[in-house]
Amino acid sequence: MVVNESDLALPAKSMKRIPFRCPYCSMVKTVKVHAMTTAWDAGNSGCPCGSGGGFDPSKPSWLYLINNPAAEITQIGITSNLKIRLSRHRSHGFTEVIDTEYYDIGKDAQRTESALKRAVSEHLGHPLSARIAGRTFEGFTEAWSSRELFAESLRGLRAIVLQNDLVLV
Repeated sequence: MVVNESDLALPAKSMKRIPFRCPYCSMVKTVKVHAMTTAWDAGNSGCPCGSGGGFDPSKPSWLYLINNPAAEITQIGITSNLKIRLSRHRSHGFTEVIDTEYYDIGKDAQRTESALKRAVSEHLGHPLSARIAGRTFEGFTEAWSSRELFAESLRGLRAIVLQNDLVLV
């Protein structure tokens, strides 16, 4: 939902950033009009709450570790719909599913993902922000060079983190 009535006059393809309120969870975020209308056209709210698609912290969820072998990039993520999410990642070359873990409650998957991302970032000594051919992609802030850090599984990633005395909080 548009927060400011005056923004209703903007064209659907506008690149202007305006505040939107999620009709499901009431969270307000500022995004481009075009991005939000694209999300609505795809049948979701465009909100991280996952209503209409994506991740929902109150629903069963998956933590996943995937690899783009051509770009040598590993990515960690969470989703409430593993099949759809992995399909979207395949379009960016993430053709290898390294590992997945199921969680009855999405918030638990979210906590684990956040802790692992912080620990990996600390281990690498820089924020996670991989690029493919110099360009960002969906989830680039959850990805790193496989040459810098390779994990054969989520358990293996935890082991690397713990062996380097990093804390999973």
